[in-house]
Amino acid sequence: MNEQADQLIQEIGNILKIEASNIDPNWVNAYARIQFMEGATKDTYSYIANDEEQRYFFPENDFELEDLFSSLRKATDAWKVCLVSLTSESNINIDFEYQDESRWSAI
Repeated sequence: MNEQADQLIQEIGNILKIEASNIDPNWVNAYARIQFMEGATKDTYSYIANDEEQRYFFPENDFELEDLFSSLRKATDAWKVCLVSLTSESNINIDFEYQDESRWSAI
């Protein structure tokens, strides 16, 4: 991972944290999954609160997040799917899938 990619990941994490906190102050984990297909993108956002039920949401900063993911894709290898996992303690994890477009589709 390069410095530009690290900065983009931190920006994505910060926006995801703000979005989840605005929706439910009791969130524990938040997820952002974006899939790049030819001519289109598909993004999914969800969080888990204390009751451990997964809920989906549409971020207010959706276009900004898509731009960040596009920049991240250019700064790294051309992955097909990216999954960002964030805890309420700001621990961030990012995974990339390079072949299977359906990876993490349950998120």
